[in-house]
Amino acid sequence: SSTPQSSTTPASTTPAPPKRSHTPPRPQIRAMDLLEQALQLRDAGEREECLLVLSSAQTQFPLSIATHFMLGTALKEAARPEEAIAALRAACFLDPKGWLAAFELAECLETEGYEDECRHAFRDALTLLERGHPPSSAEIPGIGESKALAARVAQGCQSRLESKEDA
Repeated sequence: SSTPQSSTTPASTTPAPPKRSHTPPRPQIRAMDLLEQALQLRDAGEREECLLVLSSAQTQFPLSIATHFMLGTALKEAARPEEAIAALRAACFLDPKGWLAAFELAECLETEGYEDECRHAFRDALTLLERGHPPSSAEIPGIGESKALAARVAQGCQSRLESKEDA
């Protein structure tokens, strides 16, 4: 004959979790805070520090259109066109209707001698401009809804495309 099993289970031997001390949450860094800091550094002539802040922003906010755009333009100004092209391609991918990133990308491609891609990017920028799209769907520090900017970009695209057709 068998012995009857107890219907109760033994008490848990797992210790209670330690009580957490309440630590205040760290302030969240916003992409815009880093972009504004980078803009101040750029305006102060601190190019390398600006690039460090933008690289950090790109790592922390990989889906930020403004971060990729600003990093691309800063790399372009620092005469690092291949890196600028990569950042500006990301901005164009994330913001397919943003004509300003397409224009900046076209200029970098032109500098590096990528003629077919360059023409395509200038045409994209011009088409987006003509359709009335804003410079970017993201808020980019230092870039407004300037009609003068749109006119300069449109003229730049048209003259570059015309010169490439003549060549």
